[in-house]
Amino acid sequence: MKVLLVCKALHFTYKGGIQTHVWELSQALIDQGLDIYILTGAKPAWGAKERVVEGRHLIELPTLPGYRMRWFANTIDEIAFNLQVIRWLWKHEQEFDVIHFHGRSGLAWPMFFPGRLSKCLLTVHGLTAEEWAYNRKNFDRWVHAQVSNLAEKIAAKRLPVLIAVSQDQADRINERFERPRLGIKMIPNGIQQSDLIPYPTEKWIAFVGRIEGIKGVDLLPDILSKMPKDVGLFMIGSGQEKNALQRRFQELGLGNQVVWTGAIDPVEVLHYLGRSSLLLLPSRYEPQGRVILEAMSVGRPFVGSNTGGIKEMLRSGSEGRLVDPHSVADIVSAISSLLQNPDEAEAMGISGRKTVMSHYSWASLGPEVMNVYQELVGHEKMVQL
Repeated sequence: MKVLLVCKALHFTYKGGIQTHVWELSQALIDQGLDIYILTGAKPAWGAKERVVEGRHLIELPTLPGYRMRWFANTIDEIAFNLQVIRWLWKHEQEFDVIHFHGRSGLAWPMFFPGRLSKCLLTVHGLTAEEWAYNRKNFDRWVHAQVSNLAEKIAAKRLPVLIAVSQDQADRINERFERPRLGIKMIPNGIQQSDLIPYPTEKWIAFVGRIEGIKGVDLLPDILSKMPKDVGLFMIGSGQEKNALQRRFQELGLGNQVVWTGAIDPVEVLHYLGRSSLLLLPSRYEPQGRVILEAMSVGRPFVGSNTGGIKEMLRSGSEGRLVDPHSVADIVSAISSLLQNPDEAEAMGISGRKTVMSHYSWASLGPEVMNVYQELVGHEKMVQL
């Protein structure tokens, strides 16, 4: 089976959860014997370039560098890539058995070519409406949100099947959009197995993610201000709220307790998680929270919001603590309890590692995705008859 994955960026050009997910999923599918191609973006150049990286055929489409156009960066970036996807798929779509879109990447195709979607599906990694509700707003983001929300709505209506990364995400899709013909399949993010890292003696809290409102980052200065001075914070990621957040930490006299790493490779993320006592994820909404899997894989507990897909990560009830994302006091209490009881925190981390190995390994999730592909291909053949 020849499969095309569509993702605007990969983890070596943009450090993010979707990018890492697509890369690891592609390996799991290769392990299933599939021929995997990834359609992605690249620096501006004449024509698409194809190369093979670790068994994957990468097709890199030249796109405009939206990040250089400050006032319309998000909109231009999204539109430029989608136009290139349409141009490329128009010529090559018939070469593939399955075309698998991820996030908003390539959703212009179902918008403009409703008659050529029988082999297509989408993994929904998040909904635009959820992000728009909490993130900083400007005209660029408003335009981007309107276009993206429309694209998601049309894709949900026209594509034969969707994959949601959590049951909460599936429920929200059902509430907002029409149900696809083959339904919504719930297949969570998977993760490659990592080595267990010994529990640290120093007290560090790790935050990993985009530094934006939806991640609850505005609470972090107040949370850290209520911690003892020997507690530090790793800020792993980048985003629009970084400068404002740095100023707030400085105003509270906490600058020396915070280490800013920027966006880093997945392997480096695991290194910092291993140095930390726990992961803190105070998101206002999270479709699943892949970083929780990363923390659990190295044996670290998490303190996460009791919202979205995060609450589904608490399989045995002992992998971490759920908190009210709007209550600094509740979050501080949960963190303090784990820092003051390292044996309990270490036991939670080991429980989380067992959860990852039993429920979130690509060895088990890869075949689930393969089953969706086979159902889609079978449905396409029936339609053709």
